[in-house]
Amino acid sequence: MRLLETRPLANGAEAAVFAITLVAERPDATAVSMKLTGRLVMEVASCRTVAVTLEGPISASETRGPEGGQFQMNCEGTIRMAVEADYRAVRR
Repeated sequence: MRLLETRPLANGAEAAVFAITLVAERPDATAVSMKLTGRLVMEVASCRTVAVTLEGPISASETRGPEGGQFQMNCEGTIRMAVEADYRAVRR
C-alpha cells in the first residue's frame, strides 16, 4: 500500500488515496489465484473506507472425476470490481 495523494471528499472531509495490491495464492495446484491492483480511498479522520477499485488476472484450477479417470479443469480471466461506501445517519 502506497499513499498517492490526499484530497477533499464531497462532504468536505479529507481523504487519503492509496495504491494497493491484493495477492491470493495457494501452493497446491487445485486453487484460485489472483493478483489485483487498484486504489483505496480512506477518510482520514475516521479511517473508514470510502471506495475501493481493483482489477487483475484470476485463475482457477481443479481436479475432478473418479480415481483412474481424473481430469484437470483450468480457467483464466480478468476480474474488475468497484465498491463505494456512503456513511450517513438514517432517520427512523
